[in-house]
Amino acid sequence: MVSTETGARAGAKVNTGYGWVVLGVVFLAGLCAPANMAKVTTLAPILMEVFGIGPGLIGWVIALFYVLGFVMSFPTAGLANKFGIKKIVIAALCLSIVGGVIGAFSTSLPLFMASRVLEGAGMGIMGTIGIPAISPWFAPSKQGLPMGIWGMWVSVPMFVGPIVYTAIYESTGAWQPVWYFTIGLSVVALVVFSIFYKDPTYRFDENEQAVALDAAQGIELEKPSIKRALKLPVVWVLAIVILLDNSAFMAVQGFMTTYVYDFLGVSLGVAAALVSAAAVIGAVMSPVAGAVSDKIHSRRIVLLVSYVCACVYMWFVFDAAGLGLAIYVPVVVLMGVACGAAGSMQWAICGEAVAPELQSGAMGVLAFAQNLGMFFGAAFFGAIVEGMGGDWAFASHAILLPIYVVVILIVVFNWKRLP
Repeated sequence: MVSTETGARAGAKVNTGYGWVVLGVVFLAGLCAPANMAKVTTLAPILMEVFGIGPGLIGWVIALFYVLGFVMSFPTAGLANKFGIKKIVIAALCLSIVGGVIGAFSTSLPLFMASRVLEGAGMGIMGTIGIPAISPWFAPSKQGLPMGIWGMWVSVPMFVGPIVYTAIYESTGAWQPVWYFTIGLSVVALVVFSIFYKDPTYRFDENEQAVALDAAQGIELEKPSIKRALKLPVVWVLAIVILLDNSAFMAVQGFMTTYVYDFLGVSLGVAAALVSAAAVIGAVMSPVAGAVSDKIHSRRIVLLVSYVCACVYMWFVFDAAGLGLAIYVPVVVLMGVACGAAGSMQWAICGEAVAPELQSGAMGVLAFAQNLGMFFGAAFFGAIVEGMGGDWAFASHAILLPIYVVVILIVVFNWKRLP
């Protein structure tokens, strides 16, 4: 859609439709980091054999991926103001490529672990920069759908990746070609993003009319301030929710393939397919949740429902040894609903409840919480299971399920703070 508005440049044409192109290329760039993340969680049983390690140490291999994620969460917006969003995202994609190359040719565990740190830079960078790069292109009342689509940037590769990666592994008999695939994905994203990404060319006034910006104006990200962001109660609520949610979710995502492979006696391909069966549901639910929340004028209701679903699937996900594969049908459905809806609502709430000039600081806090949560979930759940004598069911019932109960209580007790 092209509209003409009178603003900073009288009579200038404003192409509001280009926002969808920006969304597409930012989304593609965002996919690369979680795609790198998913390849280790998928091939964990194989990598454990290759490097001669157990669940506790493979958990740390997974967790190291998030180190640069939470380290880069706060300085990203400041760096973007200095160098521009485009250069920062390009840098993240280059780190992804370098890390992938090092990982593919690693012959020792320490070198392999170091490569994972480089591959994870995009988690913090894209988590902080994604919404500020996309949201200015859309009117505030119309951001539910694009934010819902952006909300899939982590869930889609985490669910779709296992299907692709196991197919590559089973067809080649080696894990390295999976790394070649993700290197190629990052190269494609680098080229496409470099060509098509643009900074916003307009802003929306108080009446949500598009007003053209002068070439020198642009939209600058507010330099993140932890102090300013944490003065907002909604940021505290979202940060704690995201930290807990991602800790529990990553414990499941990091070890679900290993559990199904080891305890249900299926092939790696079947185990990965079960994990990936939630891909379509999660992919559909994220934009659907955004559209539904726009329709009912409430993000918090959708968020609460997603966490109720999470409690149900969490009870069964690591307690299926006596129930067989059939139990994973409702588990996969509820997992897709919970992850797709919760992810999109968390970021949409921040985009709606936080003033534009404070969003980059708030996003930095939330990206930090997201990556720290994933680090905790990956690093410690495997060790917890080992400490409990390999009792996966007890570990999930005693640790993971209560986390989601606490998340529900936090949402309910802070109901009026959430839109």
